[in-house]
Amino acid sequence: MTRPDVEFSFDEAVRTMGVTPERLERLIAEGKLAAVQEAGRTRIPRESILEYFSGVSAVLPRDRKKQAAAAAKSEAAAKAEAAVEPVAEAAEATPATEPATEPTA
Repeated sequence: MTRPDVEFSFDEAVRTMGVTPERLERLIAEGKLAAVQEAGRTRIPRESILEYFSGVSAVLPRDRKKQAAAAAKSEAAAKAEAAVEPVAEAAEATPATEPATEPTA
């Protein structure tokens, strides 16, 4: 059960989200993360943090490049395999012929 009334202090949100204070300030300023000012303190609703995380990838950019390269390699291998299969099937369908022999005298 989620509790929509749970709010994080600025420092709690920094620790929970694993971002720097500067990054958290930027997310709030860009409107990517909702924040509430209470008695001069910044509070971040739990739902706002959950919404933010639902829209971001947990994969680091350098790892995304590796994943994309691996996917491209797999796709190329699958295409190459698909191109070889019809040739192999055609070879199997062609009747084997005996080599021509010269009549011996």
